[in-house]
Amino acid sequence: MSKNERGTDWTNVIIEKIVSGTDMHEINEEAMKHLRVVNPSGKLYKYRAFNKYALNNLIEGTLFCASPNSFNDPFDCRFGIGIQNAVEEVLEREMCRDDEIIEVIGRMLNGETSIDLENDKISSIFNNEQFMRVINEFKESAGTDDEMEEILIHNFESVIGILRAFIPEDSVMKKYLDKGKEISSDLISTLSDEQKREMLQGKYKMLECLKNLGVKGDVDEISALVQIDQIYNPENNERANEVNNIVDNMEQKIVENINNTYFIGSLCTDYKNRLMWSHYANSHKGFCIEYDFSEKCDESNQLLLLPVVYSRERTSLPWSMTQIEETEMYNLALTRTLQALLTKDDAWSYEKEWRVILSGTEKPGNVKMPPISCIYVGALCNGRNRAVLRNIAKKLNVPIKQMKIDRGDYELRTSDIEF
Repeated sequence: MSKNERGTDWTNVIIEKIVSGTDMHEINEEAMKHLRVVNPSGKLYKYRAFNKYALNNLIEGTLFCASPNSFNDPFDCRFGIGIQNAVEEVLEREMCRDDEIIEVIGRMLNGETSIDLENDKISSIFNNEQFMRVINEFKESAGTDDEMEEILIHNFESVIGILRAFIPEDSVMKKYLDKGKEISSDLISTLSDEQKREMLQGKYKMLECLKNLGVKGDVDEISALVQIDQIYNPENNERANEVNNIVDNMEQKIVENINNTYFIGSLCTDYKNRLMWSHYANSHKGFCIEYDFSEKCDESNQLLLLPVVYSRERTSLPWSMTQIEETEMYNLALTRTLQALLTKDDAWSYEKEWRVILSGTEKPGNVKMPPISCIYVGALCNGRNRAVLRNIAKKLNVPIKQMKIDRGDYELRTSDIEF
C-alpha cells in the first residue's frame, strides 16, 4: 500500500467518525497523532504574499478561511458528475446476486450434472442457450484465466445477454437496456478485442467506447450521451438539450451549497517547499508562518484539521441518494461532501496540504490558530518588508529566519535574523 493510499484510508476513517457524531475533541486528538506521524515536529506552515491582510493574520495569530469558489483550482471541492459511475453503481445495486445461483454456476463449471432446477431463477437462466454455450466452452477449455477471458471476448454479445438475465425485471437498468437495444448492439459491434478485455476487467472508459458511435469533439460523458441521443433520435433534439441543462443546474446548486456552507484555510507540512514559495509567497518575496500544533490554543479544539488526499479520481455524488432513507441520505451526502473538500487532483500533491474546515458560519473569516513558533522571510523579500517582519517577530517574541538560495543545488537554506 502506497503512502497516499494509507493517507486516504486514514482520512476516510476519520470522516466516518465525524459523520457518526464522534466528539470533536477525539477527532482532533486523532488528527494531531496523524500529523506527528507525517511531521514529527507537529508544525504546519502558511505561505503568504506581503500585504496588509497577511500581516494582520501574522500579528493576530489567525488564519483566513475562504470560500472554495475563490480557490485557484476550478476542480477543488467540486463533485464529479458522470454517467459511467452511475451505470456501475446501478449495476452493483440491482444485479441479481443470488448466492444459490452463483453456487450452482460453480458446480456446473466443475462438471457436476445433478443440479436441481426447481428454483425459477435458476431454471430460466440455465435454459438460456447463450449461457449454456459459454458454460460448455469453459468446461472444455483448460481453464486458465487467459483462456477463460478469450472465451468471454469471443462470446461478448452473449455475455452481455447473460448479464441482462441476472438483472431483475423491474430494474431501472433493464428498462434503459431494453430502450437502447439499437445503441447497445451498435456499440458492441464496434468494440475492439482490447476494449472488450478492458470492459471485462472493469477498466473501460465509457467515453472512449461512445466515440466509436460517432461522438465528435473533446467532450465529457454527459455531452457524449447527448450527442448519441441526437444521432439515434434526431426528432428529440430538444429533450437531449434539456437533459444537459438539468445536469448543469444540478451541479450549480451543489456548488453554491458547498460555497455557502464551508470555508477552508490551507496549510502545508514543509517550510522549504520551493513551489509553494513561488506560487503562494509572491515568488519568494513574501513570508511563511510556522504554527505549532503540538501546543493548544483557546480555539484549537474547535478546528477541524485534516490532511488533503491527492487522487486521479474525483469524488462523485452517488445517484443512489435519491432512493435511500432520509437519515442514510444525509450521512452519505455529508460523507461525500467531506471527501470532496479533502480530495484534490494529484497534480497538486507537491502542496502537501492540510485543511482547516469551518461550517456553520455565514461568511469567510479568520480563526485563531495555535501559537506561532517561527517566521520565515522569503529569499527575495526586500529590505523594507524584512524590517517590518523583524519588528513583528520581536513583538511576538518568536524567532525569525531568512530563507537563502543554495548556490550549488536546488535547495533552500535558512539563517537566523537577529533582533
